[in-house]
Amino acid sequence: TNNPLEMKKVLVIDEDPDYLQEVREDVEARYKGTYVRDVDKAKKYLSRHDVDYIIVRDLKNKSLFFVNKKSE
Repeated sequence: TNNPLEMKKVLVIDEDPDYLQEVREDVEARYKGTYVRDVDKAKKYLSRHDVDYIIVRDLKNKSLFFVNKKSE
């Protein structure tokens, strides 16, 4: 398995705890994940931590956003 200190960090934002659990199960072997249920918590987390990727699911617009923080 991967060394947790070397794993890329991903922040996942979604209101649905079941979806967050699904994503956690899919990515936990490859990424160090943080999972939050709203944008305010995400902003607070990002003000204190650095991440490599951000995943946001927008059910209202039926969209999934995947942002590579290093390319900005």
